[in-house]
Amino acid sequence: MTPTPQTSLQTSARPTICLDPHSDNCVTDPAWCVAANIILERSCGPGGVEKRRGTKHFAPGAKVYVYDVFWGMGGQTVSVIGRHRRSKRFIQLHMASKNLANWRTELVYSPTVAKLIRKGYEFGSLDAGSDRARIRAEEIVEGFIRKGAPTQPFITRPPKED
Repeated sequence: MTPTPQTSLQTSARPTICLDPHSDNCVTDPAWCVAANIILERSCGPGGVEKRRGTKHFAPGAKVYVYDVFWGMGGQTVSVIGRHRRSKRFIQLHMASKNLANWRTELVYSPTVAKLIRKGYEFGSLDAGSDRARIRAEEIVEGFIRKGAPTQPFITRPPKED
């Protein structure tokens, strides 16, 4: 009996890494990261009287990936990757951690996001797909939950007030 040649439809244990690391069409390994949702409503203005939905760049309930944390300020500012509320393109920016809810650890399969996570400081020194990266992501999530990170229902559009 002759062995059948492996076709491109058959998958191997690990995805192949492309030869050009700068190519956007690369298939990369998944990476562990911290995920969160943008808070549905936030207080702003003098005395926090005014309520706004989402943030300037992200829609309420949008999923973002936290790939770096500024620990010198107690984790008040984080670096995130997410889809912009209007253009729907991935953007990365620094934002206040108080505007994030539902902190959790996730395995990221998007090649674009996984590549950016591997360049970040928090997960760049680790193999982003390893158990060490998962454990580090869980430690970050536990730290923010311990500090009182808000939770909210997993909805994208809060009910309108009449």
